Amino acid sequence: MAPSLEIRRGLAEAYPDVLTAAARDALDALAPLDGDRRELMAARMARRLERARHGRRIEYFRSGGTASGVDLWRGHDRRRHL
Repeated sequence: MAPSLEIRRGLAEAYPDVLTAAARDALDALAPLDGDRRELMAARMARRLERARHGRRIEYFRSGGTASGVDLWRGHDRRRHL
């Protein structure tokens, strides 16, 4: 399998104890998920900009709500999972 992640020149040599072959394999396996992360972060930044424009505060989960991209925890029961 060809690597799907590019490591900047010199980093692998500068951090051989961190960027081991196993670590790079793990990063390559996770790289396809980066598109979803980027979409979620772009939506988050858009919400922050909108709040700033209108002087609104952050809204927290309402009971029964879910986090974007996550169906595991709901607002009313998230403390049980921590």
